[in-house]
Amino acid sequence: MKVAIIGTGNMGSGLASALASAGHEISIGALDLVKAAALANTIGHGAVGGGILAAAKLADVVILALPYGAMADVIKLAEGLAGKVVVDISNPISADYQELVIGHTTSAAEEIQKLAPQAHVVKAFNTIFAQLLAPEARQGKTLQVFVAGDD
Repeated sequence: MKVAIIGTGNMGSGLASALASAGHEISIGALDLVKAAALANTIGHGAVGGGILAAAKLADVVILALPYGAMADVIKLAEGLAGKVVVDISNPISADYQELVIGHTTSAAEEIQKLAPQAHVVKAFNTIFAQLLAPEARQGKTLQVFVAGDD
């Protein structure tokens, strides 16, 4: 499967590495092209790194491994993600981690769906810590991932 990871932080890096190791074609997109290319080089397995639009265009599935506050700008840069399966891993919390910025009457995934109405938005991985993504961290253990979507 062709998967774009938008973001080069701990979760983006962990997901890209795990998926590349499992044989998926990985493209990494970021505002910082050097970071995206460096992460792709570190991951290996044919991963490529570049801009957000380029990564999204190469993929069937786009994983938004970003803080919730960055989503609107990234979706605009990715030109709306029409027809893509978009996986939101964010938790819409304040900068001090003390409260939800949304979530009392709507969710991050619902708001992302409004920003990308022609995408198929799914919520997943927001309850997993990056340290658990490495295969050696999961050896002999079962890792549960909750997934929610309406398509």
